[in-house]
Amino acid sequence: METEEEEDFEIGTPEPFTKEDELRHYRDRYEQMQEQAGNLGILITELSGKMTYVKGTFGQGHFKLNMDKDEFDKLKKELQDVYHHHRTEG
Repeated sequence: METEEEEDFEIGTPEPFTKEDELRHYRDRYEQMQEQAGNLGILITELSGKMTYVKGTFGQGHFKLNMDKDEFDKLKKELQDVYHHHRTEG
């Protein structure tokens, strides 16, 4: 049985954040989240405009989304990109 030797990595000391850097980071992140929330609000408004109420024959009615498959797939991809887009700030 062959054993592999582990490599030594020098991590070094991280540079400390200044208060200004930390505030800038949190302010930028807050603005990004505000923009995402605004975009989601617009999306919900658009979606609600494409919905119609269908009265049930023997029970409760429901809402129907008037959207073709391609539009729905595009919407799912956009939402997936929004929630899985994590970028690192350098």
